[in-house]
Amino acid sequence: MAFDAPPQAAPQWNLSPEEIITKTKEIIEKTRSLEDKVAALENPTFENAIAIMAQNDQSGERIASVLVFYQNVSISKEHRDASAESDRLLSEFSVESSMREDVFKKVHQVYELKPQLEPESTRLLEKTDLDYRRAGLGLNKEDQEKLKSLKVRLSNLSIQFSQRLGEDTGGVFLTKEQLVGLPDDVLNNLATKEEDGKTLYKVTFKYTDIIPAMSYCKLEETRKCLFTGNYSKVPENVNVLHEAIIIRRDIAKLLGYKTWADFVLEEKMAKNTTTVINLLDDLRDALTPTGTKEMARLLKFKKEDVKNGNAKDGDVLYVWDYQYYDRLLLESEYQVDQQLIAEYFPMGRTVVGMLRVFETIFSLKFIEITDSSRSIANNFLFGDQTLRIFLGGCILIFFREMENTNTPQTLIWGPDILIGTAIECTHVLRLFVTSPNRKLFSEAVNNLISTPEKPSLLKHQEVVTLFHETGHAIHDIVSVTKYGRFHGLEVPHDFIEAPSQMLENWCWNKKVLQELSHHYERGEPLKEELIDKLVASKNVDIGLSTLRQIFYGMFDMKIHNLSGDEVADTTKLYNTLRQQISLVENGNVSTPGEASFGHMMGGYDAGYYGYLYSQRISADMFYTKFKADPMNTIVGTEYRDKILVPGGSREIIDNLKSFLGREPNDTAFREDLGISQMTEGTCEGKTEAIEILD
Repeated sequence: MAFDAPPQAAPQWNLSPEEIITKTKEIIEKTRSLEDKVAALENPTFENAIAIMAQNDQSGERIASVLVFYQNVSISKEHRDASAESDRLLSEFSVESSMREDVFKKVHQVYELKPQLEPESTRLLEKTDLDYRRAGLGLNKEDQEKLKSLKVRLSNLSIQFSQRLGEDTGGVFLTKEQLVGLPDDVLNNLATKEEDGKTLYKVTFKYTDIIPAMSYCKLEETRKCLFTGNYSKVPENVNVLHEAIIIRRDIAKLLGYKTWADFVLEEKMAKNTTTVINLLDDLRDALTPTGTKEMARLLKFKKEDVKNGNAKDGDVLYVWDYQYYDRLLLESEYQVDQQLIAEYFPMGRTVVGMLRVFETIFSLKFIEITDSSRSIANNFLFGDQTLRIFLGGCILIFFREMENTNTPQTLIWGPDILIGTAIECTHVLRLFVTSPNRKLFSEAVNNLISTPEKPSLLKHQEVVTLFHETGHAIHDIVSVTKYGRFHGLEVPHDFIEAPSQMLENWCWNKKVLQELSHHYERGEPLKEELIDKLVASKNVDIGLSTLRQIFYGMFDMKIHNLSGDEVADTTKLYNTLRQQISLVENGNVSTPGEASFGHMMGGYDAGYYGYLYSQRISADMFYTKFKADPMNTIVGTEYRDKILVPGGSREIIDNLKSFLGREPNDTAFREDLGISQMTEGTCEGKTEAIEILD
C-alpha cells in the first residue's frame, strides 16, 4: 500500500553545543524581526499579522523542539547544558514576545474589525487577542515591567527544578540480604560496589529500579529506607517550588485574579476552582469507605509478615507498604503474577500487536520501513486506510541507559518529520510520531534492556502504559487542523488525557489480550484462565489508588489557591494531606516529596485534577460507544473524526456532544469506580483545617 511521500526533510541530531545556542538565537532574532514588521503595519489584516505570526511560531517550534530536547536525553553534559541554556533563552524571549504592546495593538485592531473568516481562523484571532490580554497588556507600564520580571523568574525556576530532578543520580546501596524478594532480572541490572568485604547493590530512584524494589522487597525496613530516600531527593527544589508559588500568586493578583488557580482554570474545561474542589471532595467522600475496606484486606497480609519477622506493626499500613502488599494481594487472591504475565509480552512483538489494534480501530495502516543505516528498532509510516493518504510516521527506538539522566515520561515536539539517527538516552522505549506540518510527538515507556538471551518483557501495567502513551501519539498524528496552535494535543489540559485513558480499556479486553500476548519462548498466547484472572483484577484497590490521585490534586489546588499573603509550608502540607486523604500512614517520617513532584513545575500547576476530570470523559466515551464492540472500525472512525481530528480547533464540549449524541455525564465513571452516586459536601472542612502557614 502506497501513501503520499512525507512533505519535508527531517531534523538531524548532529548539532554541537555551540550550534544549539546559535540556532536558538537565530529563532529569536527571526521572530523578533517579524514582530517588528507586524508592529509597523499601517493596515494590519488577519493574513499579514495573525496568520503570518502563527506560521512563524510553527516553523520556529520545529527547530526549537530539537534544541531543547537534548537536555533530556543526551549523554554529553555539554549538550545538555547548552540545551538547558537554549530552553532558558527561548522561555525568556517568549515572555518578551507575549508582552509586546505594539504588536498587541495591531492584533487587537484586527480583532476589533471582526473580519469574516472561516471558523478556525476566527478562533485563532480570538485566542491570540485573549493571549495578549492574559499576558498583562491591559496593565500600566510599571505593572507590565513587574509582571515581565516575575514571568522570567518563574520560567527560570521551572527549568532549574526540572534540570535538578533530571540530573539526580541518587540511590541507596543495600546488601543482597536486604533486597530479598527482588527478582533476579532486576537485581542483576543494579550497579554494585565492594565495601568491607560485602557486595552492595545500588537501587537508584529511577522507575526501573525503585518501582520493582518497592513492590518486591520483603523487608519493611528496606522499603522504608528506599521510600525515604526517594521522596527526599533534590531537597533544594522545595525552595524553588516555594518561590514559584509566591510568584504565581503575585502574577495572578497583578492580572486581577484572586488566585493562580482562578487564572489557570479560566481556560480549562472546569472553568473555576469550585468545580475542581467539589470534584475532588465528592470523590474523596465516595471512595473513602472503599479505600478503608481495601486497607483492611492489605493489613491481613502485613499481619502475616509480622509473624515471620519481616514487618513490625500489623495494624498500620505505612506509605512504603502499599505497593508491596498490593502485589501480594494480586498474586494471592487473584493468582496474578506480573513476572509470569510479562513473559507473554515481549516488547517488540507487543508494540507491533498494539499498532495492529490501532489499525483496526482507527482505520489506519502501518507500514514498517527497514533501514540499516539508522540506529532504530522499528520505523513505520502510516496513513488513512480508506483514503490511502499519508498521515505521518513513527519511529520506535530502544535507547541505552545513561547513568546521569532521568528521562521524563512524556515529551511533545514541534512540527516536523523525524527521520534520522537517535541520541542515546536512558533505557526506555521511545516512540516518535510525526506528520506533515504537525506536532512531532515523543513518548517514553521505561523498561529493562533486552539481552541476547531474553527480550525486554513488559508487565501488564507497562502494556497499559504503552497503550496510553501511544494514544497521545495517535491523537496528535491523526489530527487535521489549519494551525499548529490547535493541532492534536493543543487542547485543555483537563481533557488531554481522556483519549489515552480510554485506550487503556483495550488492555483489559479478553479478545485483545489473546491476540496481543505471545510467550517469548513458546509462542503461545495467554491461557484463557489467566486472562480471566487478570481482567478480574482490574479494579483491585481502585479506592486507594484513586484516593492517591485525589491527594495529588488537592495538594496542587491548596498551594495554588492562596489569595492572601500567607505562605504554604509545602512539606507539612504534602505529608499531612497524603496521610489524611490517601489513608496510608506516614509513620512519623516527613519527606519533602513535593521536591520531586515534577508536575507542579512542568505545566500541571493548578491542573493535576485533570487526570480525574478527563477520566470521567474517557469512561463516558468508552462505555457509551466502544464497550459493546471495542474493535468496531465504524465507531472508531467516527471517534477519530469527531474527537481526535479537530484537536483544539473547536470547543471540546461540542466535539463530545457530537460524538456521544448528548451532554457528557459521569454515570460510566461512577460505575467504573464502583460507586453508585457522588455525594456532596461531606468532606467539606476536612482539608481546610490543616495548618499550612509558616
